Amino acid sequence: MKITSPLDPYISKSQFKDLKSEILTTIKKKGYYILQMDHSFGELLDSSLNEYRRLITDKKYRINPSTSSFRWEDIKENYFTKYSIGSTNGGGYPIAQLLKTTYLPSSIEFLSKSKSNIFKLSRFLVILRNLLSDLPISFGYSPKTEKFWNASRIHHYPVGGGFMSRHLDEKFPEIMKSSMIPFLQVSVSLSIRSRDYFQGGGYVIDKQNKNQIFTDRTLESPSSITIFDGSGLHGVQEVDPSEVFTFEPIKMRAALFASTYPFIS
Repeated sequence: MKITSPLDPYISKSQFKDLKSEILTTIKKKGYYILQMDHSFGELLDSSLNEYRRLITDKKYRINPSTSSFRWEDIKENYFTKYSIGSTNGGGYPIAQLLKTTYLPSSIEFLSKSKSNIFKLSRFLVILRNLLSDLPISFGYSPKTEKFWNASRIHHYPVGGGFMSRHLDEKFPEIMKSSMIPFLQVSVSLSIRSRDYFQGGGYVIDKQNKNQIFTDRTLESPSSITIFDGSGLHGVQEVDPSEVFTFEPIKMRAALFASTYPFIS
């Protein structure tokens, strides 16, 4: 029986073997790696963006206040959306920001049964992150025993000035040091610059030359994945600041992350 790659159909087993060393070496030197994928992956990103648009226009869609929190059990089969406005959101150190965050359901049983392209994409990013970190491909889906969980989520930056100030992730890498698990951030831009918005967007700071590198999809490179060391500087420059502010889904910058977070019961 032919052994397939857990990253099929987008990355073959032989491709990943060659890619892994290149990705990790580049991240060590520059702090990030932008992986260019094929056209079919770009189609998956576009279909996921359209799913997200339908989700946030559904009458059942609920948004929680910035200060709200949840337990892992609460999102096993449910989304959890909250505003992230100001600098006192979440469990990390203060970071000035203006966005909306939607956490995806976390149960592998639930995700496996679903035909959602967003879930398909998030599972692919989790597997890629785990393989790069030398972890089992399903790591993060059993947080009570593994002590870590997959914080798969969509960041929605509104036109009119959505942003996240330049920062480096400090709290979670500090917690994870003793576990020897790297704090790799794996993300994709669902939206395309020059189509869904026109100014600003996600960026990383190159460790070698200190340049600001924009990482979002463009019309010229519509199928990319960004993998970066969260302990390096990164952020989101103001999205279309000359537009009228709105969280409406027609214009926006949206990105999906597959991060490893420590499980805190």
